[in-house]
Amino acid sequence: MGLSRRVHRIDFHVLLFFREGPVHHMIDFAEYEVGAGDVLWIRARCTASRRRSSTWARR
Repeated sequence: MGLSRRVHRIDFHVLLFFREGPVHHMIDFAEYEVGAGDVLWIRARCTASRRRSSTWARR
């Protein structure tokens, strides 16, 4: 099972580069799965949360 989600609203832009995955991000209530080599842009004032996939081992 993945980590519990903490929904939050951010007041700035976020650009994420992923080296591992998969990771599930929810942005404005739409879920996206991202993995190694992916880039995710989260706009300011969006609602966001994340959880790791159960297959992704924590290092």
